[in-house]
Amino acid sequence: MRNKGCCMCLLLLFLQSLLIIHLQRKYDALYSLATIPHIDTFWHSNNDVSIIVPRQRTLVKFDRSFIIVTACARDVAKFLPEFRRNIEDIVSIFEDYRVLIGESDSKDATREYLTKWSVKNPKIQLYTYGNLTRTFSTRRTDRIAYCRNHLLTTAREKQWIPRAQFLLVVDIDVNGNSILSTDKFLTNFRYNLNQWGAMTASQTHLYYDIWALRSSIVDYDCWKAVNKYPRNSDIAQKIFIDVHRKPIPKNHPLIPVQSAFGGFAVYQTRYLQDCRYDSFDAEFSYGKCEHVIFNECVSRNGGRIFVNPAFQNSDGLL
Repeated sequence: MRNKGCCMCLLLLFLQSLLIIHLQRKYDALYSLATIPHIDTFWHSNNDVSIIVPRQRTLVKFDRSFIIVTACARDVAKFLPEFRRNIEDIVSIFEDYRVLIGESDSKDATREYLTKWSVKNPKIQLYTYGNLTRTFSTRRTDRIAYCRNHLLTTAREKQWIPRAQFLLVVDIDVNGNSILSTDKFLTNFRYNLNQWGAMTASQTHLYYDIWALRSSIVDYDCWKAVNKYPRNSDIAQKIFIDVHRKPIPKNHPLIPVQSAFGGFAVYQTRYLQDCRYDSFDAEFSYGKCEHVIFNECVSRNGGRIFVNPAFQNSDGLL
């Protein structure tokens, strides 16, 4: 009986030790989060907004310009009718255009819809890649980078990039709504073209695309930062992500960033020399947002990147 009692005591001591270790680790993680300096919303701490001043009207001669649009598609059939309307309205103000769409892995009617659209309008160029999840990568960001690079390479090989003044990179699901309009798109061109290389979209209710964002405040990969605190991921997400999702007033000045996307980016092609998308990250199993590397290249080429609060393309509630 004495041996049995000793065993029970040892077991209780062991369990108590495990509980103490668990609580200590949890406390250490919470303390580590608590000691992070206060992070304000990325667009609040913006001291570089007076340099770019909007004009009352644009000086771009759209009716003499050629434009390229690229988009990647997977299971977006329900968004395509409104996306098509929005994109056709925007490209109609230009003299000429090409819309390049890459599709893969769809299980709905995406491929069928895009095929019919491209047959009806030869300026819609459709490229299908089959099942990239099986043949290329199970990581979504890898597949998107593959698609974006293929469309960009195609535009270069066909000599459309040298001919075009602007490249529009868009997400179909984000821009298939009644919020995006040609008037909002045109707000990007109220600014001197010599003062920006890329304009990226904002949203009405929630600025959602924090993974693509890099700025003086968001100088980290948001999901990599959250992943450091697996036991307190909900708190970490509030600190590293949610604080930056506050809606930006549409009359707020341009917000300078090192990288952003928001589902719609307008690039001046003169800043795209040698730029490619890359999702590789040796330190993070989820990879890196493909826009970050691309935008770093745009910046190296001299193109300044901004979030344009007036360029609203969705509600952000994805």
